[in-house]
Amino acid sequence: MDQTITKEVVEILEEKFKINRNLLIEKNYDEFLTGNTFRFNGYDMVYLYLFVQEKFNIKIQSEYLVDYRFNTIHKIVDTVKKCQITCNSNYA
Repeated sequence: MDQTITKEVVEILEEKFKINRNLLIEKNYDEFLTGNTFRFNGYDMVYLYLFVQEKFNIKIQSEYLVDYRFNTIHKIVDTVKKCQITCNSNYA
């Protein structure tokens, strides 16, 4: 399941944000998306949040966003896994 979620998150980054496939490698999965590697800004993060909710049909609660819990590929994958179990589904 982790690999499927990771693959889909990577696809969002590549397709929606035009991130170079060469950057979307496992060694960068713990790099902050707002850091020098990916250079996301606040707007990018909001759109990513919305795209992830839509893709996985989940509603990510604010508690999953504090303390940079939604700022790396690995942390986004963890958030999706947790929300698939505990968060409201049927994103609208």
